[in-house]
This record gives sequence, structure tokens and C-alpha cells, in this order.
Amino acid sequence: MSEPRYSGSALAIGEDVILYIGGSNPSVSYTYSDVQYYRVDDDYWMGSMNPFPEKYAGGDAILMPDGMIYMVGGGRGDSAFSTNSHTTTSGFCMDLYHNEFVYLPDMEMDRKYHSVGYDEEGNIFVIGGYSFDAPTGETTGNASKLKVMDLQSQWFPQGRDILTGEQLMVIADFNFAFAPYERLTAQVDIRNSNGDVVLSTEVSAYIQDGNPGYFYVDVPQSLPSGDYDVSFSGLHPSDYPYGDLTFDGFEGSLTFVHSASIYEQLDEQNETIGDLQDQNDVLSNDLSDVNDKLEAMATNLLIVMIIAIIAVVVAVVVLVLALRKKA
Repeated sequence: MSEPRYSGSALAIGEDVILYIGGSNPSVSYTYSDVQYYRVDDDYWMGSMNPFPEKYAGGDAILMPDGMIYMVGGGRGDSAFSTNSHTTTSGFCMDLYHNEFVYLPDMEMDRKYHSVGYDEEGNIFVIGGYSFDAPTGETTGNASKLKVMDLQSQWFPQGRDILTGEQLMVIADFNFAFAPYERLTAQVDIRNSNGDVVLSTEVSAYIQDGNPGYFYVDVPQSLPSGDYDVSFSGLHPSDYPYGDLTFDGFEGSLTFVHSASIYEQLDEQNETIGDLQDQNDVLSNDLSDVNDKLEAMATNLLIVMIIAIIAVVVAVVVLVLALRKKA
């Protein structure tokens, strides 16, 4: 570091950056209100950056799934030693990349030397620590809770399987309490039952002012019927470079039913027309054979009729001749 510090907070950002937030230097009786960046790969301290509203030591900080850093409690004195007596109930949310800060609601009691964690529902828990609000000033065993986000998602269409070629709509309501995002972009991957990625695309949605995000995904027409996993990952605000700030997304298991495309339907219709044409050709050939047989039968019948007429005529002539002899 550029100077010795103690009682600050350390956080890992990404894979190769560690932040040291605030802290005190007893050698000069001073408490800091900035962030020191350490690059692990380069073994290099980048110096003082991101000055924040108050001197900070003895508290705890945490990087939440919404991508914001929350600094809670601690001492706010002007020197390292004054933080031992001037504890606070306050905290603030730090937007690291825009260097903006929002004060958090006060805790019900002051704390320092405590720990901060969070659960999967987006709640921050401030646990234990030392409090001067206690009757005699003592270490406490209770906790405070603050909700900073609450992701709720709905998948549409509902109540039926999704047809290939349809547009899948996912409404994701993040309920950010402090994060100032306008639009979110997500990486969408669709995997089949074998785990193979059959679609990978990016989608984005407007979420400013507490609006839920509407994400739309075009389901590939060519997918066969079956069960698929759809994941939204790498969520990041559109005004942040990808990789600078990403947070966890969500996923769902869906059933897709193959629906024939227009080309497939035309192919099927053409195949049906071809089958009907073949049947028509067969019928035409059969009809021609029948006609040939009928013509043959008609010819034979005509010959028989002529022979019969000749026989009748001969019989009449014979009869007439016979009668003349008797006369």
C-alpha cells in the first residue's frame, strides 16, 4: 500500500483485483475515505481512488449480487483512535464504476468490528460487533437485516409447452433498492438434454425506476421436441463495460414442441400433392385399362350381334324356301 492501514475492509473484484476500503493509520492518527486497488497479477497497488463521503474504519463491506458495494457501520472519527468511541448506525451503497454513493437506512443500533453477509434472497445481514448503544457499551449477539434486491421471474407463454419458432418472454423483476441501473444485458444459452448449447445470444431489457425487465428470446424453429434448460447469465448494466460488473442471473427448465416451419409445411404439402398425383396416375392407368376392356367387349358384342342377325336371316330364307316346296 501507499501507507500502512488497519481496520478497513478488503474485497475481491473479478479475478485479479482486490480493494482495500478506508481504514486507519495510527502512525499519523488519520482515518481514510478512499479505496486502494491492488492488482494481483502485477503485484501492484494503484493508489488512492473512489473517494467516498465519510471516513471509514472498523466497519465491514460486501459486494452484493446487484454489483454494488455496501459499507456498513464502523467508526467515523477523524483519527484512528477516535473510531474507538464514535461508532455509527449508518452505511452507504457505492457504485464503484460511476463513483456514486447512496446512504442506506440507519440500523437500529450502532456497530463496529461486526461482520456482514447476505442470503440468496438479496438480504444483507449485519451480525454481532461492539455497540455503544447498549446500556453500558458491549459486544452484541444480534443482527440487522436490509433487503437490497429480490429477483422474481415469470416465463411466458404459460400453461402450455412452447412451440419452436415462437418468441419466449421472461419478465424479470429485480427489485433493486439502491442499484441505479437503466438497462440490463444478459447472455442467454439454451441447452438440450445432453447439455449441448443449441442457442447462444444476447438480450437486453429496460429496468430503470423499478420497472421489471422484459427479455425476449426467439426459440429456433429447427429444434426437435424435448426438454431444454434456458439460462440468463453474465447480467451487466448496458452502461458498464462487460466484465467490469456482472452478477448472477437465473435459469429455467422448459419443454419445446417442434412446430413445422413454412418451408417444412410447403415440403409436406408438396409431398402430399405428389402422393395424390401418383394416386391419380394409377387411377388414370386403371381407367384406361377398363376402357380398353370395354372397347374389346363392345367389339365382341357387335360381332355376336352381326352373326345372330345373319343366322336369323338364313333361318328366314330356309323357312320361306321350305314353304314354297310344300305349296
